[in-house]
Amino acid sequence: MADRLAPSPIHWHRLRCGTRFEREFTYRAPSLWFAIFNWFMLRARIQLESDTAVLRLKSLLEVAPQR
Repeated sequence: MADRLAPSPIHWHRLRCGTRFEREFTYRAPSLWFAIFNWFMLRARIQLESDTAVLRLKSLLEVAPQR
């Protein structure tokens, strides 16, 4: 599967209330079964992992001493 996964650059945008980071994964579904499984299970899991990572990073940055 690693050979089907395209590089996914991280894009960021400055907002008035902070910064928005975006990362897009592009890959081919090798079968209809995988496409259905991806839609119902993998996408939600990847989003949950991403949300958790952002919250952990935010909490680390908020408690870090300011320089």
